[in-house]
Amino acid sequence: MRSGRRELYFNSFVSPDMFEEFFLPAYKKIYGFYKANGVELIVHHSDSYAANLVPHMIEMGIDIWQGVMTTNNIPDLIKQYGETSGLPMSSFPGVYDVVNKEIDRMSKEMF
Repeated sequence: MRSGRRELYFNSFVSPDMFEEFFLPAYKKIYGFYKANGVELIVHHSDSYAANLVPHMIEMGIDIWQGVMTTNNIPDLIKQYGETSGLPMSSFPGVYDVVNKEIDRMSKEMF
């Protein structure tokens, strides 16, 4: 403990090294095939701590990481890697509602 504050440490279920060795090659192959055959966005869902796997997610071709939990320190991840989440909510109050209103507005105009 520092300054009377409890420090929390999180880890993914699989270490980054194990993920790289056992999962990354297969995901890269599958997601690479998808992209080569017209898939524009790959959404990966994971309701878990996985901030330490974000570099691998980027490398394997994930465009949106859905299910990002606040334990992942989303503001720091966005600073480091850009926008990385896709959820029916926002860690930043009001953002999801504004986006939904704009989608509805544009859908009415365009469709």
